[in-house]
Amino acid sequence: MHLNLYKSKLYVSAVVTAFLVLSTTQFVYSFEDVNFVQELNSGYQEPVDVVVSNDGEIYVLDSRLAQVLVYDETGYYLRSFGARGSGNGELNSPQSIAVTPKNEILVADTGNDRIQAFDRDGKFLFSFGSSGRLRGQFQSPTGVTTDSNGFILVSDSGNQRVQIFSPHGIYRYYIPFEDEPLDVSIDSNNTYYILRPQAGVVSVISPEQRTDVRCLIGNKNYANAGSGITVDAKGDIYITETFEHSIKKFNNTDGLLLSFGSEGKSRGQFKSPAGIYVDRNNRIYAVDTRNKRVQILQNSGNTNLPMVTEERSVPMIDYIDTIPADLYLSDIQINPDGEVLSLSDKNDYLMIHGVVNQVIGSTGRSEGQFNAPAAFDYGPDGKIYVADTLNHRVQIFDREGKFEYAFGERGSKTGQFSSPQGIVVNSNGIIYVADTLNNRIQMFNKDGIFFMAFGTRSITKKDQQPDTGTFLQPKALALNTDEDLYVLDSGNNRIQVFDDKGRFIKTIGALGESYGQFNDPVDIAIDQENHVYVAERDNHRIQIIFPWSEKTIVFGSSGLGYGCFQELTGVEVYQNKIYVTDQQDSGIRVYQFDKNFKQSAPSKPEIQPQKPKEEIQDDEEEFELR
Repeated sequence: MHLNLYKSKLYVSAVVTAFLVLSTTQFVYSFEDVNFVQELNSGYQEPVDVVVSNDGEIYVLDSRLAQVLVYDETGYYLRSFGARGSGNGELNSPQSIAVTPKNEILVADTGNDRIQAFDRDGKFLFSFGSSGRLRGQFQSPTGVTTDSNGFILVSDSGNQRVQIFSPHGIYRYYIPFEDEPLDVSIDSNNTYYILRPQAGVVSVISPEQRTDVRCLIGNKNYANAGSGITVDAKGDIYITETFEHSIKKFNNTDGLLLSFGSEGKSRGQFKSPAGIYVDRNNRIYAVDTRNKRVQILQNSGNTNLPMVTEERSVPMIDYIDTIPADLYLSDIQINPDGEVLSLSDKNDYLMIHGVVNQVIGSTGRSEGQFNAPAAFDYGPDGKIYVADTLNHRVQIFDREGKFEYAFGERGSKTGQFSSPQGIVVNSNGIIYVADTLNNRIQMFNKDGIFFMAFGTRSITKKDQQPDTGTFLQPKALALNTDEDLYVLDSGNNRIQVFDDKGRFIKTIGALGESYGQFNDPVDIAIDQENHVYVAERDNHRIQIIFPWSEKTIVFGSSGLGYGCFQELTGVEVYQNKIYVTDQQDSGIRVYQFDKNFKQSAPSKPEIQPQKPKEEIQDDEEEFELR
């Protein structure tokens, strides 16, 4: 299949074309040589995209073959991977390919509405996304790229947005549009370049501003016919276009810089050019789809210096591990030794995950047995406090898991419970219990003796928030470093904060899908820096609320992949690691949260776009698609 290619190492230095530079305000003549170097032309059926790895390997994506073909830097065929299908490692009409900083290969598996990741040898690593319109899902993803730190951009064309993910495909945020973004690229400062043929622009989105650039020659806008985009090391934009079957080079200040190519089959001619890539040596790799080849050309006339990279800090959240565990976990805690403890409300036991897993409890009503326990806390005294939900009581165990005592019974009087689903213990040994179906918080001393309760059932009023200090099925509880009590008022989709005497301080959130809003929140955790972590079942995400400012970032979505959640139940934080439980996952997922990750530019642009209906949904604020 590739024998002809083995023999066709054509290093020819024939000048293809030289064109003028065109300013937006005046004509300025300049000269850039574009020389033909080589042609890769064997074995293709429908090549659509090309990318070059850090070590010079060339990866060509063929949509009809559903394969990635790999060549060394001289154009010598090395290997291929992929096949038609919908299983792991199989592709259906893929349209775009990218290489991560770790030399992993990302493929926009367009027909399967997902992104797949492979190692450099073609071994399947992971995938993320599924068909749909929810966050993290796709409708015909047509472009994929990564920045210098591995953040992934996907042009989710059918959903009229670009979605941004962590290096393992953990959903972060999206940028909505009124049209269908076709392709994406990123420069060394992590500025985004989004090709939007329907709008006739390339949207250039940086941390400081957004510019919609048109590729104009006279009155003709070549962005309307754009089919692929890339950005070189100098920050210049290249697009392939199908009006004249050519390549246009331009930027967002001077306009058109270079145009070359025409319709045909000769060197430097194209028929329906698609993907394009420019390396740091100004070598241009252009996919000539209808001619079933990739042309490699050298731009030897560009003397501009590479861009200067700026260093900035941004939050980074990414998947790192899964701790083996059973399905149907209801809560999770980390003890001071770093051991993970999990609670199962279906299997009725508490497990300490160590070198040898220790199981505490069994199904029943006797001492040390459980009935659908929903929550527990590892107290400052080293004891384990369990909300034994359907036994309507609290049980206390020593650090080895030996039963010590219990208190509570079913009822609505003080000291009685109705399905308690939250518990936390402060440094003075005060035990707070979310008495869920009695819609109140009860407080007990370290011996389990009742001394105080607060809260009543909320009365819902149309278009009004329930009164503060009232609850609708309060569940999880957490304490900040000041030992203020955070109550997850789940039925009201909010958090209420109280001091250690039960006096109201503030409310956070309301029903909704935007940042700072909640939809069926099920658990809450607070770290040593007072970041608040909320697991939302119906929004399929973890929301992190920063202290004082209450700015918010999120991760997770519906779908398939490391960052996709189906039925969240628990969240816990320990030493910048986030532990997450999901009823549908047989394991505890662990994510690294680096609050000051160093990268060359922020992964989220904090800007206001030009059109009011095309606003960026970033890590601080979310806007809905209109």
